[in-house]
Amino acid sequence: MAQPDFFTQGERILVVEDESIVALDLTGCLEGLGYVVCGHESTGEGAIRAVREQAPDLVIMDIHLKDEMDGVEAAQVIVRERGCPVVFLTAYSEDHTVERARKTAPYGYILKPVHDRELDVTLRMALSKARADREMRDAKRWFEALVAALPDGVIATDRLGRVQLMNPAAERLTGWKGAEASGQAVDEVAHSVPVEGPAERRPLQDSNLLSRSGAVTPVNIKVQPIPGDDGKVAGFVYLVRDVSDRIHYEDTLRAATTAAEAASRAKSEFFAMMAHEFRTPMTGVLGVADLLELSGLSLKQREFLEVIKTSAEGLLSILNDMLDLARIDAGRMELVLSPMDPQGSLEKAAAAYAPRAQRKGLEFRYVPGPGLPRRVLGDERRLRQVVSNLLDNALKFTEAGSVELRLFSRGYGGDVVTLDVEVEDTGIGIPEEGREVIFGRFEQLDRSFVRRYPGTGLGLAVCQELVQLMGGEISVESTPGQGSTFRVTIPFRRG
Repeated sequence: MAQPDFFTQGERILVVEDESIVALDLTGCLEGLGYVVCGHESTGEGAIRAVREQAPDLVIMDIHLKDEMDGVEAAQVIVRERGCPVVFLTAYSEDHTVERARKTAPYGYILKPVHDRELDVTLRMALSKARADREMRDAKRWFEALVAALPDGVIATDRLGRVQLMNPAAERLTGWKGAEASGQAVDEVAHSVPVEGPAERRPLQDSNLLSRSGAVTPVNIKVQPIPGDDGKVAGFVYLVRDVSDRIHYEDTLRAATTAAEAASRAKSEFFAMMAHEFRTPMTGVLGVADLLELSGLSLKQREFLEVIKTSAEGLLSILNDMLDLARIDAGRMELVLSPMDPQGSLEKAAAAYAPRAQRKGLEFRYVPGPGLPRRVLGDERRLRQVVSNLLDNALKFTEAGSVELRLFSRGYGGDVVTLDVEVEDTGIGIPEEGREVIFGRFEQLDRSFVRRYPGTGLGLAVCQELVQLMGGEISVESTPGQGSTFRVTIPFRRG
């Protein structure tokens, strides 16, 4: 039957024995059992030199050597320098000798005369224990290297809270060296004080750490229990994170955000003021133009007047959009809710745009759907503003074909009714990659359009802001060269 890997033989053994007959007999036994004897030494100094040069897997060491250095002294040096496992060979078992040998942490004892079976069992156990010890040392080195590399402080304690381990980061935070802190109470080494400061800092830290030198560091501390073999807590691991940089970053970001918000408010207020100041004289211009239209003007003068009115109305529309966006940014845009007839409201909007469509040679239709509510609670002025902006765009970007305004009732849910407003055109259409940006401020799909289709790109941005303010959504479906359909979905309470 094949032996398990745990007991694989062929390990290299150094024999240290000053009696040549015993050494030869032992060598024969070892080779018969499948081990490799890598050398013979008869003195302690020779044994140390051979271990340094040959690095055997195990040393069988006679305790009583005739040289000045006996086996116990040689084993002490070998274990200290190389960590090589040693099995003692002796014909004596007096207490004093055994006690001296025990201090070298031997991996076993073999009594003379040597018996094959006893030798085999002792060496197997010794080599197995040596492998386990080596793996444990490797694991410990990995663990220590890992803990040392962590940027956070790590403090491990026993179940009574006495410090057993500290990494360099914990030493820097506490001002204690690991050797000094060993055995001390963790509360003494990692002394924390309550957090005092702005409320917004509380989520960032849970305490302040007071170091040995008196320095205070804002930290987050997490505690993880260490389970023992008996199912009880064997100790605790404290993970201490220095959040100074994070707090500094948050404070800087907060200050920058506050400054940016103040600047944005100032910009919006200035924006609104200027738009208002421009709008007042522009309204006067339109009023005078209306009066001039009633006077006796020649055909040529009426054409000039129409250009003035069209330009002034376009500029006034832009100013109104700018003013609305400024109000929204400043948080001063409020809806005025009152009972309204949605079908009648859109009918008025359609009537206002029908003449313009006729002048361009476009077919214009208003199609109200079935089952529309007679009264809903909403801001009629803002709803018509959204529809007007959509109709403006549809007429501007449609050179031939038609523009259709539709109103549908999606259905009731308690005292809430959802209305869909659609504006469909047969205009230039919108490419797929442009459908997300058209609702942005000052956005147009192609800058070359500015010459053909003048405008600021604010209309759809205002629509989206107003629709969202009313609790609704706006979307678009389009095919380049065939046209677009803008859909607005808004919930209303029944009036």
